[in-house]
Amino acid sequence: MHLHAVFVSLLRSCTISSKLIGAVCLVFAMNQSSALAQDASWTPVYENFTTKDGLPSMEVYYSYQDSQGYMWFATDRGVVKYNGDKFVTYTVKDGLTSNTVFKIEEDDIGRI
Repeated sequence: MHLHAVFVSLLRSCTISSKLIGAVCLVFAMNQSSALAQDASWTPVYENFTTKDGLPSMEVYYSYQDSQGYMWFATDRGVVKYNGDKFVTYTVKDGLTSNTVFKIEEDDIGRI
């Protein structure tokens, strides 16, 4: 399967109800190819994801797109990798020092 480049922005208009403290609305604009991204007629496709789709939590502190196009999310329940199709969550069981992660960065050789 071809890996889609995915862009994420947090909606500033999102409201957080008292019952869903820390809920975050995510918008994913999926780019089919770099050629389409350069085409002026290209229109992004927006899709909202929740815990029903595979996020471990609605509390997302940081999002990052790595050099290979994968999206990474820092949450209160681990680090999440999104490949355009599915979410994979990494936690203390996978070697993290804490499940609460606030920022994600990539080094010069592509390690997260």
